[in-house]
Amino acid sequence: SISNKFPYVPPGAGTTNINFAQFEPFGFNLSVIPKNFTTPRTTNYNLTLERELPGQTIVRIGYVGAHGSDLITSYTFNPTTPAGVQKCLADSACVASGGFNLPTQHPDYYQYPGDIWGNAGQQTNGGYSNYNSMQLTVEKHTTHGLTFQTSYTYSHSLDVSSSFEDTAFQAAGGVDPYGNFGRDYGSSAFDARHRWVGTFVYDIPGPKNLSNIIANRLLNGFAITGIATWQSGFPILLQDSNTLSLTCSGAYSFYGCPDRPDLVAPVTLLNPKTSTTHLWFTPSSFTDNAVGTLGNVGRGFLTGPTYSNMDFSVQKNTAITEGKNIQLRIEFYNLFNHTNFANPVGDVASSRFGEIRGIRSFTNSRLIQLGAKFVF
Repeated sequence: SISNKFPYVPPGAGTTNINFAQFEPFGFNLSVIPKNFTTPRTTNYNLTLERELPGQTIVRIGYVGAHGSDLITSYTFNPTTPAGVQKCLADSACVASGGFNLPTQHPDYYQYPGDIWGNAGQQTNGGYSNYNSMQLTVEKHTTHGLTFQTSYTYSHSLDVSSSFEDTAFQAAGGVDPYGNFGRDYGSSAFDARHRWVGTFVYDIPGPKNLSNIIANRLLNGFAITGIATWQSGFPILLQDSNTLSLTCSGAYSFYGCPDRPDLVAPVTLLNPKTSTTHLWFTPSSFTDNAVGTLGNVGRGFLTGPTYSNMDFSVQKNTAITEGKNIQLRIEFYNLFNHTNFANPVGDVASSRFGEIRGIRSFTNSRLIQLGAKFVF
């Protein structure tokens, strides 16, 4: 057996000859935070007008907005310098490597030695966001057994980065390596330009004043309920993992490289149900970013498939005695068995670029559920 399973001996106070060579380049394992790192701020504002209509119906229309500042943004603190990129462009062997081993092959192309620091990460408060929306709601209180509410939102959310998973920890498509955040200001990862939701409950009228108790309990107490949702698609994370910008190495980067594809032709949306490879758009509209550039496609340039769903239930409430009743339900989730596709592959370097490879998370095919509840 091993007498000491953890043989590491920490250096003593004041030791200066510590050898970190085994951890170099640090890039993939190091992220730093500046001394002036601060708490993000947000300002929210809204104005709503409300009007009551006949039939116990209320209509609301409102503007809702928000502005975020000092938001956390993550990107590399040691990219290839602009001069280093030009030196690499002048070297055919350097260009051929695509920058993959650039930090170790040409450490002098960086502000800090690439073979020591790699493309380590940093977090800053450089991010900002804006949200503007028009929200319309029609709400009807119960009359004649019917209650419903319908809401529509037209909105646009923009930011520099929506989360770590949005512009960091990706192969590419990250934030500008030189801190030019205007390049990355675009539709948020969660931006849904249109969203409509409608709900209703309807107590189905039955025959009244039945003298037969059994017939009264069998024919009355029915109700139907439903929730319908439609939403436009989320932005697709377009990226180019070939990392031809030469600013970053996928092997030594903490947060990922900034490369996005170049747009070379108008984009045509396709039907993934009829396309032989389930394409959402024409892949030929994009190509690798030109060597030494970050790509000309903006963040949030293209959106993915829409989302729609209908949940529906039929209920039967039967009184047994005063204060006691039983409820029987049959519930349909995704009533029309509509398939909600996930976003397509957004990496232009992938042979699957533009293809739909699955369904949206947390969605399902039609589910039918039976339920019973005894109330006393």
